[in-house]
Amino acid sequence: MLNYSFAQEVHFVRYKELSAMANPALVASEANVKASVINKEQWKSVTNSYKTYGASIEFSILSEAKKGNKRTSSSSGKGFSGINAGVMFISDKAGAGILSRNRGAVSLSSGVKINERNVLLGGVMGSYMQCRLDHSGFLFPNQYNGYGYDANMASKENFVVQQYTALDVGSGVLWVYDHNVKGFDVNKLFNAHIGFSMYNLVRARSEYIPVSNREKMRFVIHGDLTKSTGIRNMAIAPEFLLQMQGPASELLIGSMVKHYFSQSTRYTGKNKQNSFGYGLYYRVRDALVFSGSLELREQYSFFASYDLTISKLRYASNYKGGFEVGIRYTTPHSYLYRGK
Repeated sequence: MLNYSFAQEVHFVRYKELSAMANPALVASEANVKASVINKEQWKSVTNSYKTYGASIEFSILSEAKKGNKRTSSSSGKGFSGINAGVMFISDKAGAGILSRNRGAVSLSSGVKINERNVLLGGVMGSYMQCRLDHSGFLFPNQYNGYGYDANMASKENFVVQQYTALDVGSGVLWVYDHNVKGFDVNKLFNAHIGFSMYNLVRARSEYIPVSNREKMRFVIHGDLTKSTGIRNMAIAPEFLLQMQGPASELLIGSMVKHYFSQSTRYTGKNKQNSFGYGLYYRVRDALVFSGSLELREQYSFFASYDLTISKLRYASNYKGGFEVGIRYTTPHSYLYRGK
């Protein structure tokens, strides 16, 4: 698990819902508008749970479609792919609010179309963090009076501040491949993403204790693809996420299976795709994750997952981990409904 000095880094199974946290180049890479809300709560069975809330909105500022071309950038040849932007907010609380971080971020991405099927994107993110430590709930050995804990005894611990602010800068690159870019036939689906990103480029200083302790850089490698299986209206979507920060790392691998129960119409868009999916992920040496989703009319998505703890913490948690739930709204892919 990744660490922010004394706190865990936020992590989601549905990491692409808050695109900028995984890779700023992902922002609005799959839809002209995307809005997501996500909530994760874990280890409630062990202690006061870790709670993470997130929300983001991503949108295209400039694209060929907005310049009057009936085709979007994904359906044309080489050249400029447009400009995308995103705004994100995350609140992360460990325990009973003892350690918390609130983050607001703004991202920009753009790229070039190598050809009709390949796009190379780059992105940057700037964020402002407010970090707070409430040590009033901590228990220290110096407060043991020989019989038990005595809150009136001095802890003899030296905390410099209880709250500070910091800036973070991240950047990333993303390669997008879409074999079915001119169509929408489920039985011909084949698209993929591979990306790399870096965070904490300004190396903010943690100020809770009087020791120089700068945040370590975080590196992310991620990839996914969606491929039809040969079974009618069915596709498989494997993916992975690798995060590294100092000596800590996290590897998430797994796959969703998607079943489509209605098809889009090529020109009118009168009928839009609906699907449901289910999958299994493995967070190495930490948890098995069961996930499910429901997508309606290519616009509304409801998703949920559950972590089954398999690390050493399973003895205390009785294998219970936590739920992750969220909703997403996107505009349909406009290239599906271009003119004849």
